[in-house]
Amino acid sequence: MKHTCLSNDNIHLHSGITYYQKQDFRQAIACFNQALELDPQLAAAYYNRGLAWYELGKYPEAIADFNIALEIDAELACVYNGLGITYRQLLDYDKALENFNIAIKLDPDFASAYYNRAIAFHNQRKFDAAIADYTQVLRIAPNDAYTYFKRGIAHRHTDTQAAIADFQKAAELFSIQGNKTWQESALLQVQELKK
Repeated sequence: MKHTCLSNDNIHLHSGITYYQKQDFRQAIACFNQALELDPQLAAAYYNRGLAWYELGKYPEAIADFNIALEIDAELACVYNGLGITYRQLLDYDKALENFNIAIKLDPDFASAYYNRAIAFHNQRKFDAAIADYTQVLRIAPNDAYTYFKRGIAHRHTDTQAAIADFQKAAELFSIQGNKTWQESALLQVQELKK
């Protein structure tokens, strides 16, 4: 998930994002705490700290930080997406979908929100809804190999030929990217479906 949808010149915020990208989530949290000491109304610090809590499996802390960010600015699509993935992780699909829907309403071209909502639909075995959302991701990011792969998995339940086409496209894109592992996985899916 893209985690830097908010920008600011706060050095502690930027240091925290750097630590987050290095997957040093505890150090990232320490930096976000410092950023908030300087500016307690810095929504970006709450948002990014929420993502770090999420990565550490501290979901109540993540939800609390996301909610504080929204109290500061209720128009942040990325924060609703963060809440959505957290509630999805907790298997609270109603709240997850509610938050993904708000994120998409605020930013109709937010590919990550469609992708994350598709996963929630898929986990609920709502394959047609998942396929529709994966298709929206591909409208926004037409060369996203992982989305073709995921849509292929959803199509396996509804349309074998469409699944084959998606896995073939995923394999082609993974090949272009030099990602042999995922290319082979996509080609294996095609072979299994053609049996």
